[in-house]
Amino acid sequence: YRLDLAEGELSWSDSTYALYALDPGEPPSVERWLETIVPDDREAARAVALAAIERGEPIHHEFRILRPDGSIRWIADRGRVTLDGSGRPQRLFGLNIDVTELKLAHQELADRKDQLRFTFENAAVGIAHVAPDGTFQRVNRFLCEFLGYPEEELLRARFQDITHPDDLNADIAL
Repeated sequence: YRLDLAEGELSWSDSTYALYALDPGEPPSVERWLETIVPDDREAARAVALAAIERGEPIHHEFRILRPDGSIRWIADRGRVTLDGSGRPQRLFGLNIDVTELKLAHQELADRKDQLRFTFENAAVGIAHVAPDGTFQRVNRFLCEFLGYPEEELLRARFQDITHPDDLNADIAL
């Protein structure tokens, strides 16, 4: 997209029309763009656009749009303003990128991390993350109870410190 601030003229590329699933025959407008944004994200997007237009601030923002078919897409908006000879904003150039798949992947990763954390913390077996040198990096409650050590003490120890000498060589080999 390109906005000439002096003339108030806005233009969208064909890919912008396609991204928003809008009719390329429809004249672009800031109002129409704002209408496509999910209501919960609209005010923040408006504020970022105004900061660019009024103060020349760069645009680095993400928001959701609601397309005519009812699908919601995440948009990464990146833009910059050129200034005239007096230092006033003159033109705004930008690019909208559909980052929906990336957002969904990040959410799935966060969900899986939550599941792993829940499993680690609530498993009825002792679990530890151990560094190559044998230091405990993370331990769960069950392991602490089983071994009879508080978590803080285990996190200052190495597994070698609490392993019976008869088992140490086999554990180190593993």
